Amino acid sequence: MNPLLAQILVTLGISLLLTLGMVVLGQQHPSHGWALWTFGGLCVGVVGLSLELFFYRRLRRLHRRIRQNLRRKDGPNIHLDAPSGDLIEAIYQSMLEVHTKLRKEFAEMREMDIFRREFLGDVSHELKTPIFAIQGYVETLLDGALEDKRVNRKFLKKALSNVFRLETLVRDLLTISQLESGQLRMEVSEFKIYDLVLDVFETQSDKSQKEGRRVELSLKTGNLENTYARGDKERIRQVLENLVNNAIKYGPEDQVNVEVELKIQGHNGHRRLYISVRDNGPGIAPEHLTRIFERFYRIDKSRSREMGGTGLGLSIVKYLLEAHQQDITVQSVPGQGTTFTFTLEPVLPR
Repeated sequence: MNPLLAQILVTLGISLLLTLGMVVLGQQHPSHGWALWTFGGLCVGVVGLSLELFFYRRLRRLHRRIRQNLRRKDGPNIHLDAPSGDLIEAIYQSMLEVHTKLRKEFAEMREMDIFRREFLGDVSHELKTPIFAIQGYVETLLDGALEDKRVNRKFLKKALSNVFRLETLVRDLLTISQLESGQLRMEVSEFKIYDLVLDVFETQSDKSQKEGRRVELSLKTGNLENTYARGDKERIRQVLENLVNNAIKYGPEDQVNVEVELKIQGHNGHRRLYISVRDNGPGIAPEHLTRIFERFYRIDKSRSREMGGTGLGLSIVKYLLEAHQQDITVQSVPGQGTTFTFTLEPVLPR
């Protein structure tokens, strides 16, 4: 109900009660009926003016000031609609809404503060590891190992390896920071997913050969060789490289098998391109599956650091796919391998 209409009805109701009371009292003098009706009219005017001056106007001003303060740039930026009914009820509901929103914002701020402290602790720990390693190798070389031809190149290589690890960590942190702040722009285009997977296979195969790993990479296309996907090609390449590289890195020492499968599922208007990356690795225990996309979360911390992992790869994968408004899931059985499946928007024939 409109606040003005509600005010008029309240005024008329109070005035009518006062007028009826005077009529009852004045029944002994019927000749003064005109005076009673005149008094009733005055009651309407006086009561209405009094309510407006001393009650309704103050309530409207109070509600308006509340709305203005909440819209201030240095305030909580909570939007309240103009009152649509009884003013007292409107102010009560406004206060209740403000209280609810402020409690929610306070809870979110508290969670963010806890997350920030944990994140800073993780970052400092991850940075210290390669920095201390580099420091140790350099100090050893300066203390005399530099002149020892049997170990100087070995120590320099180890120091360089930790420099590369530090560089990778900083780059991954920068990528996550840009994704969270929305500064990382997506260059959306249409590209052939089949060709992209083959490019990733070629890169990973060359890398594995240099490392002396036996790796077999296979692609099940499901007759989707000419299918195009819509997204940022280089970011999707980063997703595929991360998943395939992880499958190789943590796979069996004797023979690594990685299979990528392409499928299109769904009804018209809701069809999705599914890309699955399946390996024959050790698998992931159920208690780890819900946390593997967390930053710096590692299943086997010692082996992950030994392999040069930063603990940020899967977090970046998840962020990149969320930036494309797509999903990623994981299925794994310990001892039987792991399958990561993510979605993309397919370019369907018109």
